[in-house]
Amino acid sequence: MPTVTDADSNAIQIPGNRALEGAYVLRVQVAGDLQVHFGRFQQGRPLTLTSGTYLYVGSAMGGGAPLGRRIVRHLTRCEPLPPHRLRQIFISTFTGVAPHAGDLLPRRPKRLHWHIDYLLDHLQAEVTGVIALRSQLRHEATIAAQLAADPTTSPVAPGLGASDNRGATHLLRCNGDAGWWRRFGSEWTTRLDQEAARNP
Repeated sequence: MPTVTDADSNAIQIPGNRALEGAYVLRVQVAGDLQVHFGRFQQGRPLTLTSGTYLYVGSAMGGGAPLGRRIVRHLTRCEPLPPHRLRQIFISTFTGVAPHAGDLLPRRPKRLHWHIDYLLDHLQAEVTGVIALRSQLRHEATIAAQLAADPTTSPVAPGLGASDNRGATHLLRCNGDAGWWRRFGSEWTTRLDQEAARNP
């Protein structure tokens, strides 16, 4: 089992209200150039991802505890590959702020389904940060648009990872540093605090 460091725990931010649903952003470090087949995206032709940092935006709405479970699923690779290093610390952190979330571990072995699954199953791709935004309101499209407009990001391919948000891209390369990541999380923490104040 990979060791979890203090830097790992600082990489997880879970702002928002008591909701067990919401949107999320994953920070993914790609250690070397990868050729990735994203399922049937672009007729199955591989895309080249150069080494560096990538961001993925998603959401999990509905009953149960979809947000925590969805993120834990992303932090799990298909058997027999090991999970991402942050999986256990994310589970501990999320259940610490949402003890009513229940068991977040996948109920059955993972199978590749969403576009992002095909990247996260590579051992050269490691999730190094998670921002889980707990809210009953839908923020995924707003976050994706904000990231797309940020000068430090660039889309990997139009429509990638955004099958339910046509015209958008939910997987982007990011040249922002650790300070950029913290500021982005802090900005959304403030937004959700304001949202909670308006809707107690």
